[in-house]
Amino acid sequence: MEDYLEHPSVAAIYLGGSAAEGRSDKNSDTDIYVLTTGPVELEWRNDFVARRNPSRASIAPGHFGDGDAWADSTGTYDVMFWNLNDTLNNLRRVVVDHQAANGYTTAFWHTIRTWHEVGRKDDHSGLVDELARLAAMPYPGELADAIVNRNRVLLRGTMFSLEEQLVLASNRNDTVSINHRTAAIVASWFDIVFAVNPQTHPGEKRLLDRMTDLESLPDHARTELESFLEAGPNEAPATCHTLIDSLENWLDA
Repeated sequence: MEDYLEHPSVAAIYLGGSAAEGRSDKNSDTDIYVLTTGPVELEWRNDFVARRNPSRASIAPGHFGDGDAWADSTGTYDVMFWNLNDTLNNLRRVVVDHQAANGYTTAFWHTIRTWHEVGRKDDHSGLVDELARLAAMPYPGELADAIVNRNRVLLRGTMFSLEEQLVLASNRNDTVSINHRTAAIVASWFDIVFAVNPQTHPGEKRLLDRMTDLESLPDHARTELESFLEAGPNEAPATCHTLIDSLENWLDA
């Protein structure tokens, strides 16, 4: 992957995801993050991937941001191109400005905190070092408070809360809306739980297993989450109510 440094707009390269954390399995791909200071042309990227003799490839699909993907005899690769200045600004918003989101607030920080450097160019070392410094900061208490306050109200406590919307969707037997609300509720629930511990959010994969690494959880957390996720349209409101009740009791304690 160091070959990416041949392009003049590439500042640094990182190995991320489950491979960087030592959690990969037979279903895992290899996540590569390429920090840039300008555009990396599609023609150059096509040539780069073609040299790998891929069995299949997607160049700049754009569906999940600017990136390429391919599979070859050595594995499957997911390459993301992140502008260096934008990456710094996005990280500052979280760790310095303490801006919370509707779920997954610190997942971006987690990616940067856990990735491994593959290579860099000396002329961009100042910015790359600043990114590493921000990523290594202790978890701010103000950020944890902001995440809890924002997502707690989203779950319950305001008109059109996620819980209220789920009940309305259940009353209508609107299974598509139920699925949307369920995903949003779980996202806010996990954002709160990781913030209180305080740990950066590891993203959407294998979260039930990642919970076992946390020091503190609401009572019966896994059982109640699984009940909620497996509930049919009629049972969803009751299982949601139980899940949020336990979260509220845990937060109050």
